[in-house]
Amino acid sequence: MSGTICIIPARYESKRFLGKVLADIGGKSILSWIYDRVKQVKGIDKVIVATDNERIKNEVEGFGGIVELTRSDHPSGTDRVAEVAARIKNADLIVNVQADEPFISIDALEKGVNEMKTRPEIQMGTLVTEDCDINSILDINHVKVVETEDHFALYFSRSPIPFYRDILQTHYLKHIGVYFYKRDFLLKLVKLPQSRLELAERLEQLRVLENGYKIYLIKTDYNGISVDTVADLKRAREYALQMGWIS
Repeated sequence: MSGTICIIPARYESKRFLGKVLADIGGKSILSWIYDRVKQVKGIDKVIVATDNERIKNEVEGFGGIVELTRSDHPSGTDRVAEVAARIKNADLIVNVQADEPFISIDALEKGVNEMKTRPEIQMGTLVTEDCDINSILDINHVKVVETEDHFALYFSRSPIPFYRDILQTHYLKHIGVYFYKRDFLLKLVKLPQSRLELAERLEQLRVLENGYKIYLIKTDYNGISVDTVADLKRAREYALQMGWIS
């Protein structure tokens, strides 16, 4: 494999939280937190932020990161990542870390990269974790997933899935916003139109499943804080303070 590149898609016009990637946690933006953590991952050769926004571009350049401007009309982060990936000829594996996990696990990313490098038959993978927090399970911003016996995704949803008709169940798989693609597969994927289920749930990974492709689920103990709302930002700040990362 000639190279592994992490591309972080970052947009300013987030519907749920305008400009969230620039929100401050202890004197650093969410984007800076993510970039710094990904830079520590063994097996990732380069980290690039992909954005269509000058404020985000200035932020990345301000903390010494690499940034590339993209078109503004991309329907999903995957499409934005693919625009940058298409320009990179010497990478076989593309890692997409979404810009809402400020404390993304270095170990989880390394596990995902290693799985993809040692399993050439897998074209796309993503991170999942066990979730037994009922508030998280019911939160539409926390995506749930059901899997096959050999750990491929059957379906992703904002609703709690599966539905347990006869027994009380509080054990689910939660999706974490990290994707691993073989570069050639990614470039093929984004040529497909947005799918019906993707548009219904607003989940870009459903385009993969609806077109008959597989997504391998890589399990991790990491169950971090995804910042989708102002309330999430408050929790992230409290967590960073608790961990002694900020004062």
